[in-house]
Amino acid sequence: MVTAAVVMTAAAVSVAAPAVARTPTTASVLPFPWEASYGGATASGTQTVQQDPLGVGQKRTVKGIIQTGTATGCFHVQIQYLGGTWESPVTCAGESPESFVTTFQTYLIGRPSATARLCAGTACGTPTSLW
Repeated sequence: MVTAAVVMTAAAVSVAAPAVARTPTTASVLPFPWEASYGGATASGTQTVQQDPLGVGQKRTVKGIIQTGTATGCFHVQIQYLGGTWESPVTCAGESPESFVTTFQTYLIGRPSATARLCAGTACGTPTSLW
């Protein structure tokens, strides 16, 4: 009669961290410039994106400044996104240029766009795409 013995051994297995670790903070990309004009005044600035760690949402920050130049009257920037409208503070001719900043939470589903346009009262210039 032949008797067999089976010996099982266990070894500890360690998993090394990946060579490039992903930081838990959001990633920022280079700013994208934008510009709008109306009635002799201009508004310009940048739009930046911060991706959330899960990759589904984004925080978009729009910065800008309104310069009236030789225009007369008062101007503001209108940003339209997902059916809503955000308006910057007003800058009037003869005043120092007015800067502004606003943020939007966006999601990658459907990729809706946003536009900015320079307005004087209720009259506005042509919208320019922000994203």
